[in-house]
Amino acid sequence: MRKFFILVAILGLLAAGSTAIAEDSEVLYKKVVDFLKQGDQFVKEQNAIGALGAYNEAQILINGLILDADNKVNKLKEQAKKDYLPKVLVYDVRAKYFESLLDGKVPGITFKIKNTGDRTLTRVEVMCYFKNKDGMVISEEDFTPVFSGSTFSSSDNKPLKANYIWRMERGKFYSAKSVPDEWKPGLVEVKVINIEFE
Repeated sequence: MRKFFILVAILGLLAAGSTAIAEDSEVLYKKVVDFLKQGDQFVKEQNAIGALGAYNEAQILINGLILDADNKVNKLKEQAKKDYLPKVLVYDVRAKYFESLLDGKVPGITFKIKNTGDRTLTRVEVMCYFKNKDGMVISEEDFTPVFSGSTFSSSDNKPLKANYIWRMERGKFYSAKSVPDEWKPGLVEVKVINIEFE
């Protein structure tokens, strides 16, 4: 029965085609089948040690196939994120000294994010690059305004659907206390650095 599930798993991986498994995986598949056949033969011969060794070799190869597929899937996910990033726009950026009840005047920033693509985003991370009067970046702060499912996020924990706009609550801002005095208020660049899909 176990052998059946192993073969089904391998066939499922192979059925995913060239996008998930390399051509050389077919060679690995044949080796797995050979080891399983050897294991079966050893079982018929009542050679438990031989059967265990053959089945163990098959399992090692299967784990290699799965790892290979996982690596390819992860690369495809990263490429999909990279391709989608231009569809996530940051605009209406305001960077200045804000009045904080606890800390007095502090550097801060507000902005909006629009998802112009066709997918829902559960996470959006941005990096804010603060610049001096010469336009040189002197400090950076990262924020995660969209983080669906987190109780620790400053966002409202909702995903950013296609064509939706995220904005911070009125009267609120992201504090950037570590920005040095050399920062020229208003000089900041904001980039989306990471996203996650629903």
